[in-house]
Amino acid sequence: MSELRIRMIRDMTVRGFSPRTHEAYIRAVVGLAKYYRRPPDQLTHDEVQAYLAHLIQERKLAWSSCSQAAHALRFLYPVTLGHERAQFQVPAPRQPQTLPEILSRAEVWRLLARVSASMVPGLLFEFSRLPCGRSLATTGDRRRARGSLSCGHKNSCCEIGSSFRTRQL
Repeated sequence: MSELRIRMIRDMTVRGFSPRTHEAYIRAVVGLAKYYRRPPDQLTHDEVQAYLAHLIQERKLAWSSCSQAAHALRFLYPVTLGHERAQFQVPAPRQPQTLPEILSRAEVWRLLARVSASMVPGLLFEFSRLPCGRSLATTGDRRRARGSLSCGHKNSCCEIGSSFRTRQL
């Protein structure tokens, strides 16, 4: 084992890193050294950044793998080698922004019309968490929930335990 590897393992151990983090960080540093065929302490900041770009663009590694390599190198240079703190950049992944599907009132009532009476208490609890403050259940007590749900024009009537309440939908 090289002196650099021994120092890095010692630094990670002192800081309480897990054995799996040791393996991942050592793997990242070994990959950097193999790519340039030089020890990491002889590489410049720009070469390290180019290596990270290589991982993303040419090797097409997942963002999490590239991020882990960047964290390993952010640890190696300032902690183990004593260089000034460098921020190696890994572009954040582009996540498609999806919005939740929200049902209309009519769709909710059609759904509820198909539900058997034995399923109603559990559904009352679930519908108590509907968005926009529209609630079918009056309490979150599922265990005591018994009873019925009647469909009126704008009102929903829920019998929960011994109380009967009317809620606006």
